[in-house]
Amino acid sequence: MEERASEIGAAPSRGNGELILLVEDVQPLRELCETVLSQLGYRVSAAANGLEALQLVRDQGLEPDLVVTDVIMPGMSGAEMAQRRRSTRPGLAVLYMSGYPDETIDPHGVLAPGTPFIQKPFTKRALAAKVRETLGEKANAVDARVPVRPELVEGRGGKQFMLRQAQHERLTSTVLGENRGLFARKTMEALA
Repeated sequence: MEERASEIGAAPSRGNGELILLVEDVQPLRELCETVLSQLGYRVSAAANGLEALQLVRDQGLEPDLVVTDVIMPGMSGAEMAQRRRSTRPGLAVLYMSGYPDETIDPHGVLAPGTPFIQKPFTKRALAAKVRETLGEKANAVDARVPVRPELVEGRGGKQFMLRQAQHERLTSTVLGENRGLFARKTMEALA
């Protein structure tokens, strides 16, 4: 209990100019997280989805120290985007975030033990600490890869991949449609 109390009174962990690629599909939340991370001393490039993030990396030659990504997004999940990025940069550190319960995000392959994860809504202090912690674990990032099922990796699984992608799209549209605003609003309130 005393440890928690001292954590509350401590100043948020600060960055040292590390580059963070932030991937969040809810614009107001993305902008708020970008502002918070910048104020904490990080350089931030933001993308609205996984495809946009991969395009930023390719077109601008970004070499982020850390990717902070939502798990469930339209088009491409955060896990698939991270897996694709790690195919060319195996040591890349990734911090996943989600407002959905475990049973909803588990099919996306990010709940493996030791995977850096922060539950929405989160506070500025919690985000700062988790980012710092994940950057500190960067040396172990190769061994802590997120296990993505083979059918989610491009070029494998054929019809199985298309089936999984269709299931992902249905889940994303159903879950996001019902809860997207609630999770974003609660996180923005906590960060304010």
